[in-house]
Amino acid sequence: MPDIPSIEHDPARLLSLARRARDARALSHAARDQHDALREKLTDVRRRRQLAADKATWGDPRSRTGAQEQVERLDAEIAEIQRQMGAANGEQDHLTAVAASAGRTYTRALAFAVEIGLTVPQELVGDVAAITRHPAFPPGMPTVRGADYA
Repeated sequence: MPDIPSIEHDPARLLSLARRARDARALSHAARDQHDALREKLTDVRRRRQLAADKATWGDPRSRTGAQEQVERLDAEIAEIQRQMGAANGEQDHLTAVAASAGRTYTRALAFAVEIGLTVPQELVGDVAAITRHPAFPPGMPTVRGADYA
């Protein structure tokens, strides 16, 4: 049977995975914030469009032409915002999936490190505590109190 090479365990890799997961979450939140800002802008433009449409319909006959032109400009602006929202929504979905994947990878690596008794960097002790409190964590495995921390 061939020898299986041992895996080199480096606590700095856990820090790197934690940083990647945190950064991916931050990008996902930023994309969501951008989408929310576009939604608020769309609501505002739709409200202004409705006011202009009312003015074009019920306003002074002399100002109806200008109001109708404003409605057409606002319709174009609404279409552009909706296009931007579609692109932002796709980006948000992608970044959310990346953040979820990065978070799962980090959590699995940290759980594995705790299970086999590796030294876990002090910065990650809070995450270890969250993992070891989870009901799916195998009983008898080292916990925050039993693991060796650098």
